[in-house]
Amino acid sequence: MDTYKKSPSVRLTDFNTFLVSLVCLLCIFGQPNGLSLLLTFYNVILIFVLGIAFFYSFRFFNFYISSNLFYFLLFIFLIILWSFFSLIYSPDPLFGLRILSSALFKIFLFIIFIVFINSHYVFNQVIKVISIAGVFFAISGLILTVLVVSKTIEPSMLIGSESVTKDLDYSQNLYYYNGLGFVKAASSVIDLVLPRLQSFFMEPGYFAFFMESSVFLSLILLENTKNKKWRILIVVGIVLQILSFLLSLSAAGAFCLIVGYFFYIKYSKNITFFNALIRFFKPILTYGLIIGIILFLIEKDLIMALFKALFLDHFSVDKGRSSADDRADAFSMGLKAFTDHPILGIGFNQMRIVSNGLGTNNSFLTIAAELGMVGLVLYLSLLWFLRKVVLELSIRVKNLDEGTRKTFGALTATIVAQTLHTAFIDVNWSFHYWISLGLVCAYLQIIQKDSLRDKALSITL
Repeated sequence: MDTYKKSPSVRLTDFNTFLVSLVCLLCIFGQPNGLSLLLTFYNVILIFVLGIAFFYSFRFFNFYISSNLFYFLLFIFLIILWSFFSLIYSPDPLFGLRILSSALFKIFLFIIFIVFINSHYVFNQVIKVISIAGVFFAISGLILTVLVVSKTIEPSMLIGSESVTKDLDYSQNLYYYNGLGFVKAASSVIDLVLPRLQSFFMEPGYFAFFMESSVFLSLILLENTKNKKWRILIVVGIVLQILSFLLSLSAAGAFCLIVGYFFYIKYSKNITFFNALIRFFKPILTYGLIIGIILFLIEKDLIMALFKALFLDHFSVDKGRSSADDRADAFSMGLKAFTDHPILGIGFNQMRIVSNGLGTNNSFLTIAAELGMVGLVLYLSLLWFLRKVVLELSIRVKNLDEGTRKTFGALTATIVAQTLHTAFIDVNWSFHYWISLGLVCAYLQIIQKDSLRDKALSITL
């Protein structure tokens, strides 16, 4: 019987695929996922694996990158450099330095992605990891929601308070339920106290932020899967993720997901902005409106209760201060910090120092307050070159097959949704955002490599 032995290059590719998939999985469970709150050694493992993978990646680093990606990397370096400089005059430089070192590992993750995700095979494996993680979070969150609503489970741990209370409210208490995840806040829906679904994440908003990527990236997995049974399972997984996303009751997340879906339609279909608007609103006006009217007539109380939970509860003062009050105060403090120090800012990650633990809930304002106009200009320049990376990808995939365009459309939708969401929560330095950034830039490298290969073949022929 013939035996097949893999060549060293194939074995090396398999190892690299395993390594980048492992890094991706570990980072998915990194902050703002709450696993590190339960496993004190988790961050040590994550940092160790990230460090090993980062230095190992220099063996394969390709310095022939596109100009847009080069400038994107340059402005990342400049932002880190300015953030380090800002610690000189910050109120608590050691605290800022600790968080800045954490930000550096997000850059490590980004570099690892653009080095190791160098083929469609590796790219699809990483997409699979993210999609499976999204389904896992969705299922665990949905199970926990049902058990909490039915009052068949009690929290096993309370994080953030010395006293254990089982009331679910908008406090900073984080309740952990044996192996199923956390609950921090709840809304009243008719006679039910409905916990805002957040799975293992520290906030419902963080959960919604991650699901914005996993939902769209699952569409890539669906497009690349031909087996009918697997396609059915993937569709079920997408439905579960969307359902869990809705139960997070994140109004900002819902808005960003909808905007992202518009860009998915535009770029996956390769159509004009106006035609994309028609395709976007047509099902909403035809099916959504009809279904909404029917549900409103049949279950008016339920629809009103869901509307209240999703929107009005953010402005409710029945339980004291509302979510909107906290956001307004945080925004005011951030604006004051910026106006008091408009050029240089107050120092990297110092908002939580000067505001007794509160952030601004707006990444742009946080950067303006902490790094001043200099830092804000650098960050906006970074986003400008991210836009140019996306536009370069758009040009390259415009005349390619439908599957490639849908992959690009899903990546664009992810980046648009998550970048927009950073205007509502401080997540621009989260692992999940840099996973998405790494995937977009890695895919540009893959398409660029395919183009060069095809050009070389055409010259040869």
